[in-house]
Amino acid sequence: MLLRKESSNAKSSTQEKHQWGWVSSVSSKVQNRKAYVLEVIPKFENEGGVEHAKIWIDKKSFQILKTEIEGIPIEGYEGILREATQLNVKPGFKTTHVYRIAKKGVLFPSQSKVRVDYPGLGSLGGKLIRLKTDMTYEKHKFFIVETDHKVIKRISEGLFFQRFKNRQIFENSLQFSP
Repeated sequence: MLLRKESSNAKSSTQEKHQWGWVSSVSSKVQNRKAYVLEVIPKFENEGGVEHAKIWIDKKSFQILKTEIEGIPIEGYEGILREATQLNVKPGFKTTHVYRIAKKGVLFPSQSKVRVDYPGLGSLGGKLIRLKTDMTYEKHKFFIVETDHKVIKRISEGLFFQRFKNRQIFENSLQFSP
Protein backbone atom coordinates (compact mmCIF):
# COMPACT_ATOMS: atom_id res chain seq x y z
CA MET A 1 0.00 0.00 0.00
CA LEU A 2 1.43 3.40 -0.95
CA LEU A 3 1.18 6.54 1.11
CA ARG A 4 -0.40 9.61 -0.34
CA LYS A 5 2.19 12.36 -0.75
CA GLU A 6 0.56 15.80 -0.67
CA SER A 7 3.78 17.78 -0.73
CA SER A 8 6.79 17.63 -3.00
CA ASN A 9 9.12 17.22 -0.01
CA ALA A 10 7.09 14.45 1.66
CA LYS A 11 9.19 11.59 2.98
CA SER A 12 8.18 8.06 3.84
CA SER A 13 9.61 5.05 5.59
CA THR A 14 8.66 1.63 6.79
CA GLN A 15 8.92 -0.18 10.08
CA GLU A 16 8.15 -3.76 11.02
CA LYS A 17 4.38 -3.27 11.31
CA HIS A 18 3.64 0.12 9.71
CA GLN A 19 4.44 2.23 6.72
CA TRP A 20 4.59 5.95 7.43
CA GLY A 21 5.25 9.20 5.68
CA TRP A 22 5.24 12.93 6.21
CA VAL A 23 2.49 14.71 4.30
CA SER A 24 1.31 18.34 4.12
CA SER A 25 4.48 19.50 5.84
CA VAL A 26 4.31 23.03 4.42
CA SER A 27 0.85 24.50 5.02
CA SER A 28 -0.94 22.39 7.62
CA LYS A 29 -2.17 24.21 10.73
CA VAL A 30 -3.93 23.03 13.89
CA GLN A 31 -5.07 25.56 16.51
CA ASN A 32 -3.22 28.29 14.54
CA ARG A 33 0.04 26.39 14.96
CA LYS A 34 2.09 25.15 12.01
CA ALA A 35 2.19 21.37 12.03
CA TYR A 36 3.81 18.43 10.34
CA VAL A 37 1.36 15.68 9.39
CA LEU A 38 2.47 12.10 9.82
CA GLU A 39 0.39 9.47 8.01
CA VAL A 40 0.59 5.87 9.22
CA ILE A 41 -0.76 2.78 7.45
CA PRO A 42 -0.30 -0.79 8.72
CA LYS A 43 1.65 -3.14 6.48
CA PHE A 44 -0.73 -5.95 7.34
CA GLU A 45 -4.49 -5.58 7.15
CA ASN A 46 -6.05 -4.15 10.34
CA GLU A 47 -2.88 -4.31 12.43
CA GLY A 48 -4.22 -3.79 15.96
CA GLY A 49 -7.50 -2.51 14.54
CA VAL A 50 -5.93 0.56 12.95
CA GLU A 51 -6.54 0.90 9.22
CA HIS A 52 -5.18 4.42 8.81
CA ALA A 53 -3.95 7.17 11.12
CA LYS A 54 -2.78 10.77 10.92
CA ILE A 55 -0.88 12.67 13.59
CA TRP A 56 -0.42 16.46 13.54
CA ILE A 57 2.84 17.47 15.26
CA ASP A 58 3.71 21.05 16.24
CA LYS A 59 6.65 22.26 14.14
CA LYS A 60 8.23 24.18 17.03
CA SER A 61 7.62 22.04 20.14
CA PHE A 62 7.10 18.65 18.42
CA GLN A 63 4.06 18.08 20.65
CA ILE A 64 1.11 16.12 19.29
CA LEU A 65 -1.69 18.56 18.46
CA LYS A 66 -4.23 16.20 16.90
CA THR A 67 -4.71 12.54 16.04
CA GLU A 68 -7.16 10.90 13.67
CA ILE A 69 -7.52 7.12 13.69
CA GLU A 70 -9.64 4.97 11.39
CA GLY A 71 -10.33 1.35 12.29
CA ILE A 72 -12.35 -0.94 14.55
CA PRO A 73 -12.03 0.21 18.18
CA ILE A 74 -11.00 -1.95 21.10
CA GLU A 75 -14.39 -2.31 22.79
CA GLY A 76 -17.80 -0.78 23.40
CA TYR A 77 -19.19 -1.07 19.88
CA GLU A 78 -20.38 -4.68 19.87
CA GLY A 79 -23.97 -3.60 19.04
CA ILE A 80 -22.81 -1.68 15.98
CA LEU A 81 -20.67 -4.63 14.87
CA ARG A 82 -23.68 -6.99 15.23
CA GLU A 83 -25.91 -4.58 13.30
CA ALA A 84 -23.28 -4.16 10.56
CA THR A 85 -23.01 -7.94 10.27
CA GLN A 86 -26.80 -8.17 9.78
CA LEU A 87 -26.63 -5.43 7.13
CA ASN A 88 -23.58 -7.12 5.54
CA VAL A 89 -21.59 -3.89 5.59
CA LYS A 90 -18.23 -2.96 7.08
CA PRO A 91 -18.71 0.10 9.31
CA GLY A 92 -16.29 3.02 9.15
CA PHE A 93 -14.93 4.09 12.56
CA LYS A 94 -13.06 7.39 12.93
CA THR A 95 -11.81 8.80 16.23
CA THR A 96 -10.27 12.27 16.42
CA HIS A 97 -8.54 13.81 19.44
CA VAL A 98 -7.39 17.44 19.72
CA TYR A 99 -4.74 18.21 22.34
CA ARG A 100 -4.82 21.74 23.77
CA ILE A 101 -4.71 21.62 27.59
CA ALA A 102 -1.13 21.95 28.87
CA LYS A 103 0.22 20.73 32.22
CA LYS A 104 3.98 20.87 32.88
CA GLY A 105 4.73 21.06 29.16
CA VAL A 106 2.53 18.08 28.23
CA LEU A 107 -0.62 18.52 26.13
CA PHE A 108 -3.80 16.70 27.14
CA PRO A 109 -6.98 16.18 25.10
CA SER A 110 -9.40 19.08 24.94
CA GLN A 111 -11.80 17.47 22.48
CA SER A 112 -12.60 14.01 21.14
CA LYS A 113 -14.93 12.99 18.32
CA VAL A 114 -16.17 9.54 17.38
CA ARG A 115 -17.88 8.87 14.05
CA VAL A 116 -19.32 5.59 12.85
CA ASP A 117 -20.84 5.28 9.40
CA TYR A 118 -22.18 2.61 7.11
CA PRO A 119 -20.82 3.12 3.57
CA GLY A 120 -23.29 2.71 0.74
CA LEU A 121 -26.42 2.91 2.94
CA GLY A 122 -26.92 6.68 2.86
CA SER A 123 -28.83 8.70 0.30
CA LEU A 124 -27.51 8.25 -3.24
CA GLY A 125 -25.25 5.44 -2.06
CA GLY A 126 -23.27 7.66 0.32
CA LYS A 127 -22.43 7.06 3.95
CA LEU A 128 -25.15 6.65 6.56
CA ILE A 129 -23.98 8.26 9.83
CA ARG A 130 -24.70 5.63 12.50
CA LEU A 131 -23.08 7.38 15.49
CA LYS A 132 -21.76 10.88 16.08
CA THR A 133 -20.31 11.71 19.51
CA ASP A 134 -18.48 14.92 20.45
CA MET A 135 -16.77 15.28 23.82
CA THR A 136 -15.16 18.40 25.24
CA TYR A 137 -12.80 18.21 28.22
CA GLU A 138 -12.66 21.31 30.38
CA LYS A 139 -11.60 20.38 33.90
CA HIS A 140 -8.86 17.76 33.95
CA LYS A 141 -8.01 16.18 37.31
CA PHE A 142 -4.35 15.24 37.63
CA PHE A 143 -3.15 12.53 40.00
CA ILE A 144 -0.45 9.89 40.28
CA VAL A 145 -1.18 6.16 40.04
CA GLU A 146 1.37 3.51 40.94
CA THR A 147 0.97 -0.18 40.21
CA ASP A 148 3.01 -3.32 39.96
CA HIS A 149 4.47 -4.03 36.49
CA LYS A 150 3.05 -7.57 36.55
CA VAL A 151 -0.50 -6.22 36.92
CA ILE A 152 -0.07 -3.87 33.95
CA LYS A 153 1.31 -6.68 31.79
CA ARG A 154 -1.61 -9.03 32.63
CA ILE A 155 -4.22 -6.33 31.93
CA SER A 156 -2.66 -5.34 28.58
CA GLU A 157 -2.33 -8.95 27.45
CA GLY A 158 -5.99 -9.56 28.37
CA LEU A 159 -7.13 -6.48 26.41
CA PHE A 160 -5.10 -7.52 23.37
CA PHE A 161 -6.55 -11.04 23.29
CA GLN A 162 -10.14 -9.80 23.82
CA ARG A 163 -9.71 -7.22 21.05
CA PHE A 164 -8.25 -9.84 18.71
CA LYS A 165 -11.11 -12.25 19.50
CA ASN A 166 -13.81 -9.58 18.82
CA ARG A 167 -12.17 -8.63 15.53
CA GLN A 168 -11.90 -12.27 14.41
CA ILE A 169 -15.60 -12.87 15.16
CA PHE A 170 -16.62 -9.73 13.24
CA GLU A 171 -14.39 -10.38 10.22
CA ASN A 172 -15.47 -14.02 10.02
CA SER A 173 -19.13 -13.03 10.08
CA LEU A 174 -18.58 -10.61 7.17
CA GLN A 175 -16.76 -13.20 5.10
CA PHE A 176 -19.45 -15.85 5.45
CA SER A 177 -22.58 -13.70 5.18
CA PRO A 178 -24.97 -14.73 2.42
